Amino acid sequence: MFAKRRANVRNLGFCAFYRSGDPQTFVRRAREVLLIPPFANIFPLVAILERQQRDTMTEFNKDAIALLNRITANHIATKMRDVRNGRRKYERSWVWELIQNAKDKAAIDFPNEKVSILVKFDNSELEFAHNFGFFTRQNVEGLIRQINTGDKDREDVEKTEQPKTTGRFGTGFMTTHLLSEKVRVKGVYQNEDNTYSIIQFPLDRSGMEKSELIESVNASFESAEISLRASQKLSSVSFGDFNTTFFYNLDEQGNAIAQTGLDDLTLSLPYTLIFIDRIKDVKVIKGSTEIVYIKKEPQNIQENIWLVEIDKITNGITEKIYFLFLSKNLTRIAIQIQSENGTFKILPLKESTPHIFLDFPLIGTETFYFPVVVNNPFFEPNEPRNGIFLEEQGTESITDQSFFKEAVELFGTLLNFAVKTNCFDLYNLAKTKLPEKRDSFSQDWFKANIQKPIRTHLLKSEIVQT
Repeated sequence: MFAKRRANVRNLGFCAFYRSGDPQTFVRRAREVLLIPPFANIFPLVAILERQQRDTMTEFNKDAIALLNRITANHIATKMRDVRNGRRKYERSWVWELIQNAKDKAAIDFPNEKVSILVKFDNSELEFAHNFGFFTRQNVEGLIRQINTGDKDREDVEKTEQPKTTGRFGTGFMTTHLLSEKVRVKGVYQNEDNTYSIIQFPLDRSGMEKSELIESVNASFESAEISLRASQKLSSVSFGDFNTTFFYNLDEQGNAIAQTGLDDLTLSLPYTLIFIDRIKDVKVIKGSTEIVYIKKEPQNIQENIWLVEIDKITNGITEKIYFLFLSKNLTRIAIQIQSENGTFKILPLKESTPHIFLDFPLIGTETFYFPVVVNNPFFEPNEPRNGIFLEEQGTESITDQSFFKEAVELFGTLLNFAVKTNCFDLYNLAKTKLPEKRDSFSQDWFKANIQKPIRTHLLKSEIVQT
């Protein structure tokens, strides 16, 4: 009986482990995944699969599904080739992709809530989790096939309105496969009738051949289906819990990349918390060390100038980190300071700090040499996402130029405030070196429109204390 059903089950692509031709393997794995006890009959499961096969596969959509699988495999193969060859480019950015996706998902699903994020790391595994989110069918398909699910609003709002989401294309998640090419996903799934179940499935990008990638995509869908059938519908869901989790098993290289990304998180997270309001807190657990980052409510100390406190709590001990923050429209600048007894001291930007943020750091702008960190959610990043468009002409350049002119104006306001309030170490605002040449960047435009106005502000200001 089992043998007669075998062809149909294989056509459905239900079990990658069925391909071995060993019915005992199929039975054992199906029992493991579905928690079917040894004495229970496995054949009702096969009947369900055959019925699904008849209901979903027709003469006219088999070729379409096969074509979609080939397109998916081509897309994943291209992206994975870029990821494998781009370790230096992506080893710092993977953590920001995960945080950005978590923030965007919470903003869409729970627009009145702020997301909390948890990163747990030991030498063998990295776990990334967040609350206020759930998976839909489109989300699962997007993750498995690595396609844009369309739940981004950045292109739909005016550039005078803060968008809920930061991501544009929804495919940055692929860079996280630098940690591990095999990922396990677990979360809450919203069924078509708006009830909820638990879903879990693997993402395996280790295949080098397209046939292997097609097989792994099918296996991901099959595992997702199995987990949903095995899950009882939840009577209630506490969305404030860490319900969405990604598990990465780490080898030696993955461990090193995890360390690099978390080091970058420590460096740039305070600026991200300043620039966006949708993250409540970030907790990082590394072995016996637990660090929590929380932004306090900004204090308006002068028109258009705020003092922002970021609390970094390490195993219960709080370190207060202070920043001055200025805003015009959606352009924002920030600089770290020391604050003591009502006096401020300007601190230098750390060498590895990106100077440009699109809510999150644009890795590679460390040598942009603007005196402060600049953010705008509508910056147009170049294709490597290591800079923005500041050429003489072009639509993207005109957009980014307008934002940077606002940043220069804000810098002038900051400088006047710093001189008036007798801030110490004002020389840290005088670093105006010309950025190195790069694509999508005009040094001539920068000299005339950024460097010259900043130096004019500096020459008119008394920045040297005597």
